[in-house]
Amino acid sequence: MRHIRPTIALVLALALIAITATAAFAATKSVGVKKSGSKYSFTPTTLRIKKGDTVKWSWSGSVPHNVKGPGFSSKTATKVTFSRKFTKAGTFKVVCTLHQALGQRMTVVVK
Repeated sequence: MRHIRPTIALVLALALIAITATAAFAATKSVGVKKSGSKYSFTPTTLRIKKGDTVKWSWSGSVPHNVKGPGFSSKTATKVTFSRKFTKAGTFKVVCTLHQALGQRMTVVVK
């Protein structure tokens, strides 16, 4: 019984370190909006991230935009900052529903 308590304490300490380390390595990647002629685009158009990373979209101007992807969407406005944490691996298509016909779409690849 005396050896079990220190072992449990060690396992709990190691689990806490692992959880903290994972959170510490998570990153936030920024995405903006660019206009070129009559077309709009997210920059970058393809973003490669790791599970647990957050993507932050932001824009400010006279033209409203939004962000819509599988299971999430932002408000539509001229000035927005919207973040989404990606916890599952996969390829996610993201669009501005107002301007996707004008090229405002992107892909988020989560490894």
